[in-house]
Amino acid sequence: MISPIKKIIISIDFSEKSLNALHTAIQMTRRHSAELHLLYVIDANHIFPVVDVHSPIAKIKHEPIAKDMFVLEELARSITFENGIECTCHQRIGFPVSTVCDIASELDCDLVVVATEEQDGLSYLFDSNAYRVLKSVGCSVLAVPAAKQVSSFKKVIFPVGAANDVAGKYNFSRTILKLNNSKVILMGLMDRPTSKLALMLKGMITQFGQWMKEDCISHISGTIAHTDPAIGTTQAGEDFETDLVIINASTRRNLIQFFTGNYTQRIMGRQEFAVLCYQPKRETIQQDHYIQVPLHLSFS
Repeated sequence: MISPIKKIIISIDFSEKSLNALHTAIQMTRRHSAELHLLYVIDANHIFPVVDVHSPIAKIKHEPIAKDMFVLEELARSITFENGIECTCHQRIGFPVSTVCDIASELDCDLVVVATEEQDGLSYLFDSNAYRVLKSVGCSVLAVPAAKQVSSFKKVIFPVGAANDVAGKYNFSRTILKLNNSKVILMGLMDRPTSKLALMLKGMITQFGQWMKEDCISHISGTIAHTDPAIGTTQAGEDFETDLVIINASTRRNLIQFFTGNYTQRIMGRQEFAVLCYQPKRETIQQDHYIQVPLHLSFS
């Protein structure tokens, strides 16, 4: 089984939450025999009160950048030595969210790993960085709880609903399930008790179950009826003590969801488990949100 995850990128700032996410990215890179790309963004907002990213910047002091380059190089060497994987460093000056999206597109990455913090209440009026990455990047995103080191995904919830490209979600995640020897719950989501929806979910769960059986993936199935699918998924995740929830990414919101958050936002913000937000890879228009610094270090 060939993994669709060949290139993984993570933006790090050496904080505890980003290093926890890096731990997860390293383990995934090893399992999938992928390439790992480390991105360190020097936030232009912290350097210039007002910055025109299209103008040349000649007055930047190079000492802090040189120090960051050294730390990044040592980190990559350590990752390669301890884990036996190819690790490439990239450093940019720019705006963190747009820069990681641009570099992921430039490198044709298959997965972006981000650390995420819990959101609730009015905080949904202001998108988290992880959700902003998901909205802009042209590939899938793995959101890792800020305070946890997730090494593997032994217990996985695979929600099944009336989403687009559910087959694509399975094709992308099946190697994750195989390589982690995961136990999967195929969970039908019913936000309204109608016979038509119940019949559709039954057919989808049966189809997924057949695919998993063919792939020798251990699974059980069930249906959760809840007027709020995010609450139903979260409760199932807590009851199952799951390591990972795999969802179809959606960034659409109605008026109420601008205040309460949509399903994807609310699941991404959970701190009990990691969340894989699947979306098909797409072509993105390159934007000059960053200023390139001559650093491209590869260790293998």
